[in-house]
Amino acid sequence: MVLGLSFGLCLPATAQSEDPAPPPSESSGDVDAQVNALIVEAQNLAHEGRWQEAADKCQEALKLQPGNEEAQKGYDLCMSVLGEDTGDQGAPPPAPAPAPAPSSDPPADDETTEEDSDAGGATTTASVPDKAESSAEELEARVNAMVLSAQRLANEGRWRQAADKYAEALKVQPGNDAAKRGYQVCMNMLNEGSMLSNGNGVGMSSVEQQLREQRQRAVVEFNESYQHAQDLVDQEEFVGADRAILTAQIKLRQRRQYLSEAEYSEMNSKAEELIANIGSMRVSARLLKEQASRVEAESSRIESEQRAQSERDRIVRENLKRVRQLQQELKYAEALQVIDEILFVDPNNPSALMLRDAFTTTELYRQFSDLEKQRGVSYAHEMIGVREGLIPPHRNVTGEGDQSLSGMMAYPEDWPQITHRRGIEGGYVPPAADKRILDKLADTTTAPVEFNGTPFEQVIEFFEKESDLKFYVDWSSLVELGVERDTGVTVDIGPVPLDIAMRLMLEQVPGDTPMGDGNDDNHPAWRVEDGMVQISTREKFNNYSRMFPIVYDVRDIIMPIPDFDNAPTLDLGNFGCGGGGLGGGGFGGGGGGGGGMGGGGGGDGPDYGEDELENLDTLMEIIRDNVDYESWDLTTAGPAKIEPFQKNLVIRTTRKSHMQISTLLRMLREARSILINVEARFLEVDTDWFEEIGVDLDMYFNTNRSLWEKQKFIDPNTRLSDFFIQDGVNSGQLKDALIMGSLNQALDPTGSPGINTINTGRSMIIPDGNTPPTNYIYTPSVPIWPAGPGAPPPPNAFPITPGSLLQPTRLGVSTNGWSPIGMTQNSLDVVSTIAGATTFGQSVMALAPAMGVNVQYMDDIQVDLLIKATQADKRSVTLTAPRLTFYNGQQAWITVNTQESYVAGLTPVTGEASGAFQPQVGILATGFVLDVKGAVSSDRRYITMNVHFQLTKPVGQETTVTFGGAAGGGGIGGGAGTFEGTIQLPSILTKDLWVTTSVPDKGTALLGGQRTMEEFETEVGVPILSKIPYLNRFFTNRVTSTEEVTLLILLRPEIIIQSENEDLLFPGLRDEVGSGSTYSPRPLSVPTPSKFSY
Repeated sequence: MVLGLSFGLCLPATAQSEDPAPPPSESSGDVDAQVNALIVEAQNLAHEGRWQEAADKCQEALKLQPGNEEAQKGYDLCMSVLGEDTGDQGAPPPAPAPAPAPSSDPPADDETTEEDSDAGGATTTASVPDKAESSAEELEARVNAMVLSAQRLANEGRWRQAADKYAEALKVQPGNDAAKRGYQVCMNMLNEGSMLSNGNGVGMSSVEQQLREQRQRAVVEFNESYQHAQDLVDQEEFVGADRAILTAQIKLRQRRQYLSEAEYSEMNSKAEELIANIGSMRVSARLLKEQASRVEAESSRIESEQRAQSERDRIVRENLKRVRQLQQELKYAEALQVIDEILFVDPNNPSALMLRDAFTTTELYRQFSDLEKQRGVSYAHEMIGVREGLIPPHRNVTGEGDQSLSGMMAYPEDWPQITHRRGIEGGYVPPAADKRILDKLADTTTAPVEFNGTPFEQVIEFFEKESDLKFYVDWSSLVELGVERDTGVTVDIGPVPLDIAMRLMLEQVPGDTPMGDGNDDNHPAWRVEDGMVQISTREKFNNYSRMFPIVYDVRDIIMPIPDFDNAPTLDLGNFGCGGGGLGGGGFGGGGGGGGGMGGGGGGDGPDYGEDELENLDTLMEIIRDNVDYESWDLTTAGPAKIEPFQKNLVIRTTRKSHMQISTLLRMLREARSILINVEARFLEVDTDWFEEIGVDLDMYFNTNRSLWEKQKFIDPNTRLSDFFIQDGVNSGQLKDALIMGSLNQALDPTGSPGINTINTGRSMIIPDGNTPPTNYIYTPSVPIWPAGPGAPPPPNAFPITPGSLLQPTRLGVSTNGWSPIGMTQNSLDVVSTIAGATTFGQSVMALAPAMGVNVQYMDDIQVDLLIKATQADKRSVTLTAPRLTFYNGQQAWITVNTQESYVAGLTPVTGEASGAFQPQVGILATGFVLDVKGAVSSDRRYITMNVHFQLTKPVGQETTVTFGGAAGGGGIGGGAGTFEGTIQLPSILTKDLWVTTSVPDKGTALLGGQRTMEEFETEVGVPILSKIPYLNRFFTNRVTSTEEVTLLILLRPEIIIQSENEDLLFPGLRDEVGSGSTYSPRPLSVPTPSKFSY
């Protein structure tokens, strides 16, 4: 039986392929041998499970012989096992390149050798019956070559390849002993054969027995693999079943040499059938799976949609609950956001749509309500601000609110925080470490320093110990001055601050330059830099190569402080800064308006910008002249530079010069930071007094009863005083007794009335038409007694009939005896008429008395007593106290006045038979003007001031004067047109003060004043009676009126030193912040400067 190791088929005869023939350099037999050798190697590698390498070998075989079915099948099998679906392609890999020529070297496992080609050729010859039998010599040579090749493989430990070679040799020559022994050894090494005994006690069975065992093993393994694949098919593990049956097929092909062709064909057909069944079943399973997947996907889709809908419903429900909660919390904006989320999930949700409209409207209303509330709150805050603005500054040193010492200048409550944020002033500032060292040197007092020739190095150690600071001595630079470590120092200093002690000590360190030659650079100097005290030469410290720039803000220094010398004068015809009369000029400066009609307008105001530029140039010149004069490039082409930029100064110089510049600017600021507050008090005290006590006593005596009875008969209400004139210059004189009438009569030639009193209504008697009347007519139609109808007649009475004429009773004619006697006085009227009084008193006298008492007694004697009493007191204080705050040395003014226009003049304007006056309008200003220029003394204790204080007010009613004129006329019969106009002549009271004075700080000076007093006392009485004690009170009347006016002009200045106020209100604040600039030189990549160098 011819055996061969293959992939399950006997190697076919190598026929002529339709593919292109191999290269002409190789024979057809050599190519076949190489292909067969590669197929065998692929089989061995597949048996070891090295599928990738087996596929590579099959690919190499296909390159040599593209149409080889065994190589193509082996390649497809390997790719199938590796998971690559290439079995259906039926095409080999890309066209191979021509195979290389066989090597003459001994062949390895993966190399194609001549012996392999020969062996392959032998195998091909043995497997194809058409080929002719080789000669015995050629057969023996091939077998030997195979055995040698197997031996080499065995020597390399490649037992499987060696066993295959031995098997091939046994195929060609089954009785070859060397091939048998080699095969047995390889199988033993592979643990695949049975130990056979040999003649030496080991024993060796026949090759046929071993082949039978291999056949049985191949059948068993195939059946097991087949059954395993069948089981996997039943389990629908098609991939595993396919892999199992392919593995079984591979193993079957590996052991094909042990099987007969019928057995191999049967088992291989069985495997191929199972493979085909697996393929169809796999397709069916795949289709079923796809169908199940589609059904499952549809079910999953429906379930997913249901879950999604359920989730949407859940989200909507939860969000609606959240919306309701937000609604209760009045958070409508957040609720609208949640509603938008609901509508994003469910755009047609009716609840969300309805709530969105409702909440949108509600939110708009709430926004409107909130805005109204905010507006109300803002207005309230604004009103609070207005109310706060009504509170003037007041003294507050420790309380809450703005801090102030005297109310002249207040600091905000958060002034310390503002100061810490902004610093104090611009300039040069040392680092914090250097500042601490400088403060310690200034605050630490040394013990007495006594050195007598002590080495300079030991002196430095003494100061290090006293100050507890680090000193750095530049000995290399000091050597240039002749100062060594052992240079003797002699100095005797008492307890002084360390910085002063070091300066005095260094001045005593001798150098090479003789003492007293005026060279200050002969001694060492010290400075603080980099957190230590450095001692070196002045030349080293003044090294111009270590300059750096700093920006100095000097706008507060260069800002001009002008003298405002254009204060107005509140005089008639002189208002408006000297523009006299009509059309006087307006206020100067600031565009003041013209005074009067056609008055000249004020100027456009001063140009302070030019003054600032001039001040900036002056400040630059001051810095150059006082700080390191030779260093500036403007003068000696030095390296230092100073340049203006937008009213700031950019200065590049050394740290020592920066320190001096900062000190100079600080001194200038301190000189400008002094303010003066002036309070002028125009105090006017007016006191008025008025007193009047008047008594009027009149007495009348009835000395004629007959006359009295007649008079009473006519008028029962008559009085004794009716017989006397009561008013006028004839008061107290007798007059005729007249009966009563119903009409008021004119006065007779003597000044007496025609009747005594107004008719009482009881008498109906009227006078006749005579003047004076001679008869009085009684008008009632029935006779009555004068006492009234039905009344009993009085004694001596007679009836009166209607129409009867009654004759008047005349004194001395119709009567006998004495007439009534009257004693009247009129001193009260006299004193009220002739008494002089102040304006206040005249106003009081024109009114009714404060109290009046009237007493009258009626009998045979009539007594009339009148008492009037009035007492009035008025006290008024008028204070005009303007305040003005200005810079030291400046002139400033303040005015508050009322301006009123009036017609000051008329200009006639005439035409043909017409004319008119054009008014000229003047301005009358009443109020006050305070014009002050002050200067503080050098000791900051006194203020010297030039003061002009003026106060005016209108007096009484203005006077008007009317003028007339005529225009036109002339010629025969020509008429002139007349016209007229009125001018106004106002009156004002002016109080004016011009003075130069000196007043202590916060003191008060009386600059001027006036006191006026006006007193009136009038007394009227009856001679002799007015001199009798006690009795004179009834016959004397007195009026007293007094007015006293006191005018005081006071001035109270106060010096405001800002740094002093700040230290008093916020102690230690300036020391905490320190002075210096917020500009840091570090970003300019220059060394950080220290504050001082000496």
